[in-house]
Amino acid sequence: FGRQLSVPLSSPCGCVARFTFQDLCARPLGAADYIALAQNFNTIFISGVPRMSLAVRDQARRFITLVDEAYNHGCVLVCSAEAPPDELFTGGGGAGGDLDDGAGLIDLESLQFEGEAEGARLRRNV
Repeated sequence: FGRQLSVPLSSPCGCVARFTFQDLCARPLGAADYIALAQNFNTIFISGVPRMSLAVRDQARRFITLVDEAYNHGCVLVCSAEAPPDELFTGGGGAGGDLDDGAGLIDLESLQFEGEAEGARLRRNV
């Protein structure tokens, strides 16, 4: 799309990059951006992955898309996060109670489906 994404830190060989969660998910990036990263780097490190709730729905969607595209393109994704993977997405944060399973966790399938219904570029890989 002609955009340029600044890589804060990369290896001398150019096959490993490091970003913060804010660099990749708090900005308006999409699947095409994540595909470009996965095609250019064999391994991507991401630091500072926070717990996410419905209050930061866009960041959660971007993170899911990033993980999907890294996987689809055989890119190794290494994350340092505030919580284990099964505890990263929690309910609450306001609107959209239909995504909360009642146990305080976001139903990621519903979040992804909601994104597709809104025209977002999210894919489910089974």
